[in-house]
Amino acid sequence: MDKNVTNDKTASQENINSAEEMRMIKKLNMEKIKENSINTMSSKESLKDVTPIEWNKEVLDGNQKVTIK
Repeated sequence: MDKNVTNDKTASQENINSAEEMRMIKKLNMEKIKENSINTMSSKESLKDVTPIEWNKEVLDGNQKVTIK
């Protein structure tokens, strides 16, 4: 395949991506940012109520698959 044709397709694809991205860009609403309070916490604190999944031996050994929906 001709190298110039490949480059033209790549440039064309980049233009399409840029046009789609431009349609998706919205103006940043600073009022929403000001309204939301930000709580900073440690990962230890944020994970304190998380219960780890207790996988059975077959799953841990890779002999059984798990599907999470």
